[in-house]
Order: sequence, then structure tokens, then C-alpha cells
Amino acid sequence: MLQSCSDGPPRRLAATVRNFYIVKGYGALQGELTGIELDFFAPPEYLQSHMPHLAPTRLAYDKTKKQLVEADGHSIDVLIVGSGPAGSVLAHELRRNGKRVLLVERGSFVIPGSIGNAAHR
Repeated sequence: MLQSCSDGPPRRLAATVRNFYIVKGYGALQGELTGIELDFFAPPEYLQSHMPHLAPTRLAYDKTKKQLVEADGHSIDVLIVGSGPAGSVLAHELRRNGKRVLLVERGSFVIPGSIGNAAHR
């Protein structure tokens, strides 16, 4: 269903069932099967000490021009949705060639080192 259905709600349902199966079915056995206990949750102190400090946005939407502009009035030349391997490389190359690029990502923000941090407890 995940691969063949083009309708959103059934795909989300199938993904939820799949995730539930993996976490509840395999998650309970993985320690016994592999001998490795995985810790996917960073302690609050670690998260706080590694939290990025993001600057306030300099972007605004100009309704008259129907453009995304920076606070200084310059428009964005290229908007790239998705910061995966292709999006990040494309953004880098366009920026190197003088384009004003905005790269946005919908996925969750991952703090480097927050996964598999048993040593930090």
C-alpha cells in the first residue's frame, strides 16, 4: 500500500501501521537478538547544551510582487525545497555562481550526536 497507493490518508495509515510494527515488534526483540541496546533519546541537559541558536528570519513575503524578499529588499533568485543530498548540492552550486538561494526543509531538525548517545548519560 505504501508503494502503490497515491491517496494520502491510506498511505499515512499504512506508514503508521508499519512504524508501529517495527517499533513494537522488532524493538522489543532487538536487544536480545543483537546484544545491543539502542538509546535514541538524548537527556535534556545534552539537548540544551547542543541546541543551535538560530538568528531571527530576514525574510518577508511581498504581496504586490508575489515574491519572497529579504529584509534589505532583495528578492530570492531560487527557492529549493528539501535539503537532502540533491537540494544541498544544488543550493551550494547556485550560490557559488552568485544566485540568491533559499533552502527550506520540512523534516525534523536533528542535533548532531543526539542519536545513540548512551555515553552521555
